[in-house]
Amino acid sequence: MQTFTMFIGEFFCLFFYFFNKHRHPAEHEINVAKARNEGLLLKGATPWLLIPALSDFTTTTLQFFGLMMIDPSVYSMLRGGVIIITALFSVVFLKRRITMNQTLGIFLSVIGITIVGISALLRNNENLQISVILRRWGSFFY
Repeated sequence: MQTFTMFIGEFFCLFFYFFNKHRHPAEHEINVAKARNEGLLLKGATPWLLIPALSDFTTTTLQFFGLMMIDPSVYSMLRGGVIIITALFSVVFLKRRITMNQTLGIFLSVIGITIVGISALLRNNENLQISVILRRWGSFFY
């Protein structure tokens, strides 16, 4: 229910977009012209927006299931795993190079997340183990 409410709130942002588009049509046309000059796809891109939206919905749902079964402190520490996925995707899809400082930060994050995840798993509580697994899968879709 909480995930659904969040997406309804995000959906309401479209009303403000269309309101501004109607209220300031000249500014909207300038922005469209800039986008065309930069080579951005303006038509036919809507179905592609479904992919990140469904990924976000899946992530949020899995994270809330995980949060119901784990301590909030462990949950917030495991949430830091999004740094690793973001770095991986920026290298693979955006062809960016990661600097030494960023690599060190990612390495320290991996160590911290591993320690927190193992401590939660060692409590021998079945709900905690399932929750850590759900949280990790949720980070992948984030």
